[in-house]
Amino acid sequence: MGSSPRSILAYGYNLGNRDSKWNFKYKPASKLRHILEDRHQTVDDIENLLLAEIVGFTERWVDPEVSVGYWARRREAMQKIGVTIETYCSYDYPGLILSARTYEANDWGAELISPPIILHQANQLLDKAIKALAIIPDRDDPSWILGAFYG
Repeated sequence: MGSSPRSILAYGYNLGNRDSKWNFKYKPASKLRHILEDRHQTVDDIENLLLAEIVGFTERWVDPEVSVGYWARRREAMQKIGVTIETYCSYDYPGLILSARTYEANDWGAELISPPIILHQANQLLDKAIKALAIIPDRDDPSWILGAFYG
C-alpha cells in the first residue's frame, strides 16, 4: 500500500488547524466551537452545521434500511449551500479551508485545470457560510489557498 500526493487550490478562508491555531474568532452564538473542541470532529460535522443553518437540512444517516437515498439528498443540499470544507496537511492534523471553489490534483505530475469562477458569487456564498458558522476570519477577504496533502 503506498501513499499519494494531493494538491488543492481553494478560494475561501484558511480556517487553520486545532494543533497549531485557528485563523478565526468565535462569535458568542457560534455552534462551531463545540464541534471543534471535540477531538473527534469531522468535516461531516462542520458541513452538517452549514447544512442546518443555511438550507435547513437536518436529516442524519441512521442505517441503510432507514436512510434510503440519504447521501443523494445530502449531496443536493451541499450543492445548494455552495461551499465545502476542504482538508490539507495530514490525516492526523488536518488543516481546514472553507472553500467556495476547489480545484484538485490527485496524481504525480497532474495539472489543475480551472474552469472560470465568478468571485462575486463565491464571496456571497462564503459570507453566508461565515454567518452560519458564527465566526470572524482573521483575514478580511477570501483568498486563493494552495493546500498539499500526502498520505
